[in-house]
Order: sequence, then structure tokens, then C-alpha cells
Amino acid sequence: MKNGFPALKQSFVWAASALLASSALLAGTLSAQNAGDGPAMDPEQKYWHPVTQTGPQFTPVKTPFPLMDCHIHLRGGMTTGKAIARQKLIGIESAILENSGREWPLCNDAALQAFISFNRLEMEKENVRIPIGMQVNDRDWFTYFSPEVLKQLDFVLADTMIMNDAKGRPVRLWQSEKFVIDDEEAWMERYFAHTMQVLGEPITILANPTYLPQQLADRYEHFWTEERMNAVIELAVKKGVALEIQAGSAFPSEKFIRMAKKAGAKFSVGTNNFGEEEIPMDRWFEMIERCGLEEKDLLRIPVSR
Repeated sequence: MKNGFPALKQSFVWAASALLASSALLAGTLSAQNAGDGPAMDPEQKYWHPVTQTGPQFTPVKTPFPLMDCHIHLRGGMTTGKAIARQKLIGIESAILENSGREWPLCNDAALQAFISFNRLEMEKENVRIPIGMQVNDRDWFTYFSPEVLKQLDFVLADTMIMNDAKGRPVRLWQSEKFVIDDEEAWMERYFAHTMQVLGEPITILANPTYLPQQLADRYEHFWTEERMNAVIELAVKKGVALEIQAGSAFPSEKFIRMAKKAGAKFSVGTNNFGEEEIPMDRWFEMIERCGLEEKDLLRIPVSR
């Protein structure tokens, strides 16, 4: 992982942490599947816990060049084993992650270490290593994880879809029925600043770039002006942050992708699954073809050994 933490290509010894993780997994009751948009996590809860379920088969996909899905959540029945099986079956590499934050499964060093160690063990069973990452949802996330644990991650992903309101309360922007935008222009100025703040963090991928909530999405080009797009792209290039093309999202626009490619930005592709369902990837291939993206434009995350 780049951007603010030591290089992650060095070797690590996992035996002791794996034993601790196994004990933690037996002791707890919280399920990663139950976190999501549910009640806030108990601040005393120290460990992340996996959920094992049966799952579907996947259909092979023909790709123009090697691709890696960098946005596979372990939730709704999706497991590390299934992500590995999916990689073998469809021919697209998998990179797994879990949500972090005060109201999310990964809320401290112990939880993050348990998550990493458990998934390393799962990969050892399959004799396959795939990237392990974390999606960060709080803007001060890097202050409550230690560098020693963070450097074990292969990547960090963030989006801009949780933003504090004027009173400092986090608002989930996809839940448009739960908040009101009184002054759209002022709101957009705050949201643009929020986007630039997220890009300034030590992240690897910006997911769903130029996202807009339902109230504004039908006027995308009015709110996401070329000036704002250029500022986002320039900072992403400067920080080495990849810009995501998400399977189920219309964001970012084709215009943004073309501008970003011209500026030398890197891109990633992701499904952002909610379970173990098979997700159409047409959006990826449409943008790759229409915007002339090449293999060198796409992020491939190296894994720590």
C-alpha cells in the first residue's frame, strides 16, 4: 500500500497473531454480516467475526486484459474462500475488504488484526494469496489504528458517501430520505471540500468518485463542473490514488473518466457486492472500451507475503 504507510511487500510472520485471532473468533458473537447499516457496534467489542454460508457458482467472464475486482466485501454470505473460488471460475482476480469505523466491524487494532490473521489462514488453506484491504468510513480513521497493524494491509479504499452535516453528525448520503438539502450550492461546496479531504488521506482507491445523492444526481454536470473534476483528478494523480469504476454505479461519468485518463490517472474496477450474488460487470467493459483504457491504466494490487 502506498500513501503514508511503509511498503507492504516485505514478509511477515503470522503464527502468533493467527493463534490470537482464532481464540477471538471462538469467543465472540458479532457477525460481519450483521454490521452494515444496522445498530452501532458495541465499543467494547474487540474482534471481527466471519460468517460461513454456502454460495452460488459464477460464470466465466471474457476480459480485454487481466483485471482485479478491488471491491469485494465479506458480507451477506461472501467469504474469502468464495472470493478465491470466484477468481478461479471467472478469471478476474479478487481483492477482499471489510468496513472500518466506530459503527463498523473494524473499529480498533484488535479487530483489524483478527480480520487480517483469519483471512491469511483461509488463504493458506487454498494455497492462494489475494489482497486484503479495508474500507474506511470515518475521516479520522488513521488515528485509531496503529501503523504496525495498518502496514499489514494491501490496500485502503474510501468513498465520499458519508459526510458530516453542519452539526458534525455523519450522514449516509445514499439514504436520501433521511436528510434535506436546503441550499444546494452551499451543500455542493461542502461536499467538494469533503471529497478533497478524503483524497488527501493515505488511501489506495477512491470508490464511486463524483458520487451525488439522489436529490442532485439528475444535474450531475451542473454540480460536477470541469473545474471541480480537474481538481479531483489532479489530486488523485498527485497522491497516486486509483479512481474506481463500479459495476453497479453510474459514477463517475464517461467525461470524467476520459479527463482522468488524459491526465494520467490510474483506475480500479469493483463490484461493491452486498452478498454472494453474481454481479453484471457491463459498466466496467463499456467504460474500458469507450474511454480507450488499457491494461497499464488499471490498478493491480500486489500482495504482502
